[in-house]
Amino acid sequence: ASALGDLGRLSVGVIAAANADAADLARRLPPATVAAMADAGLFTLCLPVAYGGPGASPVEVIDAISAVASGDGAAGWCAAIASTTSSMAAFLDPEVAAVVYASPTVATGGVFAPNGVGVRDGAGYRVTGRWQWGSGTQHCSWIVGGARCDDGTQRVCFFPAADVTFHDTWYTSGMRGSGSLDFSVDGVFAAADRTIQPEVPLPVVACLLARF
Repeated sequence: ASALGDLGRLSVGVIAAANADAADLARRLPPATVAAMADAGLFTLCLPVAYGGPGASPVEVIDAISAVASGDGAAGWCAAIASTTSSMAAFLDPEVAAVVYASPTVATGGVFAPNGVGVRDGAGYRVTGRWQWGSGTQHCSWIVGGARCDDGTQRVCFFPAADVTFHDTWYTSGMRGSGSLDFSVDGVFAAADRTIQPEVPLPVVACLLARF
């Protein structure tokens, strides 16, 4: 079965198209578009079935995103960023994944590049850094940022949105609605089990996409 039915694709695409001008003006997706995408599961297409997601195949993901992007390219871009970020749930501790992805309507996103610095602090890391191109992060509940840590590891850290500062840097002639602004954290604590070491762990739950 498709990760997003034909009717769902049509309705979200229509809503995205109707709000495309508003997205350009606000330089981020408007609430109506975000709500429609969330309700359709477009932020968690890659979320494993074990956590309530569809565990969609790469072809299903592309088809679903293309349908939304036909209404508004910025909306399609944000769906792609959030959904690919949700694939990381397969590598998180199950208890942590269940908190971060408590609902298939949640949005996560950010930047994997290790622009941050992490200092070991007990059972986690104090992270400081600033990242560019944070597409869609303003409607995310959890935001990821890569960091090089003082124990020699490189990690992708999950931060609650409340711990993140957004910077009004997104002024462009295209894809304005993607809201790809800078964001930063300053000494924010990330528990070790809320971090992932790229290319190190194996999937914690069965998920074919994680092996793709």
